[in-house]
Amino acid sequence: MIRIETIRPVGEGLSADLSTYNKYNKQLLTVENVSLNYRNKNLDIFADFLFVDTKNPKNRDMVYSIPQPGGLTEIKTSSIERDGARSYTPQTGFNYIINKNHTVGARYQYNKLPEQFGKYEKEVEVLEDGVLADQLHSKQQYSSSNESHYVNAYYNGTVSRWLTVKVDADYKTTDNKIGSTVYNTLTDGTREDIITANTSSSDLYAGRLVLTTPLWNGKLTYGGQFSHTKNRQDSHVIENMGAPGVVPSSNDVTQDLFAGFISYNRSFGNFSGDVGVRFENTSSEYIQNGERVDEQSKTYRNLFPTARISYQHNKFQTELAYRNTISRPPYDYLRSGIFYTAPYSYFSGNPLLQPTYKNSLTFTAMWQKFLFMLVYDSYKDLFVEGLPQLYLDNSILLKSVNFEKSQRLSATFNYSTTLGVWRPNVEMGVVKDFIEYGGESYNDPVYSFSMKNSFRIKGWQLGLDITARTKGHRSSDYLEKASWNTTVYASKYFLKNKLGVQVTGSDIFNTVDDKWSVNANNLKIYSDTSMYRRSVHLRVSYRFNATPKRYRGSASTDELDRF
Repeated sequence: MIRIETIRPVGEGLSADLSTYNKYNKQLLTVENVSLNYRNKNLDIFADFLFVDTKNPKNRDMVYSIPQPGGLTEIKTSSIERDGARSYTPQTGFNYIINKNHTVGARYQYNKLPEQFGKYEKEVEVLEDGVLADQLHSKQQYSSSNESHYVNAYYNGTVSRWLTVKVDADYKTTDNKIGSTVYNTLTDGTREDIITANTSSSDLYAGRLVLTTPLWNGKLTYGGQFSHTKNRQDSHVIENMGAPGVVPSSNDVTQDLFAGFISYNRSFGNFSGDVGVRFENTSSEYIQNGERVDEQSKTYRNLFPTARISYQHNKFQTELAYRNTISRPPYDYLRSGIFYTAPYSYFSGNPLLQPTYKNSLTFTAMWQKFLFMLVYDSYKDLFVEGLPQLYLDNSILLKSVNFEKSQRLSATFNYSTTLGVWRPNVEMGVVKDFIEYGGESYNDPVYSFSMKNSFRIKGWQLGLDITARTKGHRSSDYLEKASWNTTVYASKYFLKNKLGVQVTGSDIFNTVDDKWSVNANNLKIYSDTSMYRRSVHLRVSYRFNATPKRYRGSASTDELDRF
């Protein structure tokens, strides 16, 4: 008698990936994740659950400088800020391999943020040419909730020898609510209450078809894409006792996007490359307080070309790539209401904000263990959130704006090697913006350096990472002081690599700096924030019957990022 026992393929049956991540600085942050997968031959059914509980304690000092006829007004604020949020995200779906040529799948994700909160206490002083002119105490509380439903489905198939097909489809709907209450106590003991509420909702339908055909020893990729989005935002003033200039509003934005694209990829000898173009037809309608805004209700027709060529020989590789793209501002940036955040401080969106067009040229060279990358980006109408402008003669309004023309140049040099148990990685870089706006220049470069060291000793992974940067401009913000960070960690797998444990200490010398300023429209904001970045982290994960997921669905549109 011969007894034969078959070995079940890895991944067959139930598999699981369980993890917990906890960070403590002044308060505890935790992230819990459970991923389950059941596989029966060609069918996978999976379910995930993610829970996040974050807390972000910080202290902040800010100074608003407002030139006045014959003098200078300074508004100084010292605040204790406590932010936090809780969210949970369950997800379920399936993947089915029909045969070796055809695969389908779908997943549903629900996201619930039942509680996001903030409590701020601020001491405010107003100085006229250095003399105290006003003083008050302000308390602010805000709470928000968010709910979204998201469905993604896909099909991958080889229809024939000369045609493969990939189809992705998306649907997403969201609802958001935000409430804010500000209590100002004046020097005479009187109190001002400002209570506001904001709501927003959105819907998205999108799909993408990608076809691939072999052609002339290369690959031709072509297809189409569409999306329909609708977003509504309303701001309400519930009570206002003493804060001028708080403006309620309602905005409705509807957009339809249709695109077609084609690209060709081929290798020839040591060279390879591709060239392509994308055509977009986008029409939108913007309704503000019941009236159509013609400047934002437009139809755009654009061509976006791309090209790339690379060369590889032995241990040397190099590549040159060009890409023309568009980025549309998040819908929050387009709101028209003016919101009160603190005494003498307001913010708003900009209904006239334009999309950003970017031309990007990237050069990469690799030789043995050396890597060099040079990137040049040229922007038209780069959108920036929160640039200051004068409001009500003595206040600051932070408003989203476009920079008409700007450029960015970045260079990175990297070297990595292995010396016994030690694997060092050294990287140096520089980023320089070329931005002019309203008579101001934002052109000072920021240099960066990192030295990452990992050691593998008897199954332990040990690390010491040091990163640093200089002061300089980061877009319109100026980083007022050089900053550096030291991180140490230790990790190890147990139980035949099923159980993983990692302990990390971040910013152990408390040297990360958060001082920045911005100059615009003859105004200046200076901010010094203590974020309690020195922290300890613990990550524990457990896996059994681990297997890569077979799901191959992907988002069909970038519009998902705008919500």
